[in-house]
Amino acid sequence: MKMDDFDRIVRDLRAERIPECPGNLRDGILRRVRAGREDAPDTFWTGLLRLALRPQIAAGLLAMTVALGVMTTAVASQATQPPVRAGNALGFDVIANPYLLECYHHKADWWQRD
Repeated sequence: MKMDDFDRIVRDLRAERIPECPGNLRDGILRRVRAGREDAPDTFWTGLLRLALRPQIAAGLLAMTVALGVMTTAVASQATQPPVRAGNALGFDVIANPYLLECYHHKADWWQRD
């Protein structure tokens, strides 16, 4: 096919008039558009619920919920442990020994030794 033939075919197709839309198709489309206008005013919460019910989003939300539950449980279990363990691990119990520094703070005459 030559380029001149192709250009002529394109010009002829542009010159043709587009056929009219059948009446029943036009009425059906207008009916759907009007029905869509009635359903259009969604609230924020219904749109959010529709989004959350998508399988990908629901799986992500479930994974985040499980992770949050595990982290909350781990933090709560560490918070219930007595703080004495931390002091023992750091060696703070050495300071509590009164004879380490020869400090007799229990007696009234602390400056005198036994």
